[in-house]
Amino acid sequence: MMNQFGMNPMQMMGRTFQCECGYNGPAGNFCPNCGRANTAPQAEMKELLQHGWKSSDGNFQIRITGTDLAVRVLAEGKDLRIKTTYLFPTDPRLMGLVNEPHPDEEFRVHAEKGMIPDLDYTTYCSILKLWYGSGTLHADIVMKEDNSRPTIDLEIDDSITVPDPEVRCGWTCPMCGSEKELDTKCSQCGSEIQHFMLFALSEYASTNPPRHSVLRVYKCDDTKLILECGDSLRFIPASVLEPAYETIRKYGIDKWKEYENHCTGLCGGSQTVSYWDGNAIVGTSTDRMLSAGQAYSALMNLFCSAKSPE
Repeated sequence: MMNQFGMNPMQMMGRTFQCECGYNGPAGNFCPNCGRANTAPQAEMKELLQHGWKSSDGNFQIRITGTDLAVRVLAEGKDLRIKTTYLFPTDPRLMGLVNEPHPDEEFRVHAEKGMIPDLDYTTYCSILKLWYGSGTLHADIVMKEDNSRPTIDLEIDDSITVPDPEVRCGWTCPMCGSEKELDTKCSQCGSEIQHFMLFALSEYASTNPPRHSVLRVYKCDDTKLILECGDSLRFIPASVLEPAYETIRKYGIDKWKEYENHCTGLCGGSQTVSYWDGNAIVGTSTDRMLSAGQAYSALMNLFCSAKSPE
């Protein structure tokens, strides 16, 4: 049975392929003989996805170009947008992801960063996966409010364009006053913009593949700070600084110098806490102090749960 793109599901999924090792026959995502990835299905999936897609009410819109994925959600008067990339099931970053397929599911892809924030930068919904079945595309999402998991049916609409997410946070140029600047040079006048870091939290996990994440907090003005988490920025109130430094003292991170030659014997990864002590950025990790893990968790919760200032 042919779908609307002139391909039957077996052709689209590339059920047979010629591998470099000499194998020529049925295969899934990997060659059963040597284990090499079967890239033919990926190429056909990628070609199939290159469209604008929308829900029947138009409130959920997607534009896919290459592996760039732009998503727009129009909900309750809010215009929520993200830009990310989609990953194939063979991508190593998806190892360990468990998700049951739908009965008519022919293939699936996943958003690398599928969280769609609301206007307060908290998660409104997350894209669990995009999947193709019954001749069209669908999106499985997770709603933050009640943890429900609806499926949204999509239809092609190549007039769909998803504008870049609005820049809602950034530095102010000290020379020309340009706001929401994201680089160390002003986009308007070229002046240097200082990014003064106050805290940095990082975690490394020796998984396969290894995982590394970083959170940074920068000074902005007397009332607010800039929180950088991954590739997103948002304002948080400067009032979090007092409890943050209290956390540093509570877990003895201010005594890092006494432990710089120690080794905890932990393996499998580490968590690092760094902070501005008035003269320089200093800190320690769980490689040197076990309490660094407790400080890391407390500070992550403090910064990430802070509401954007009015």
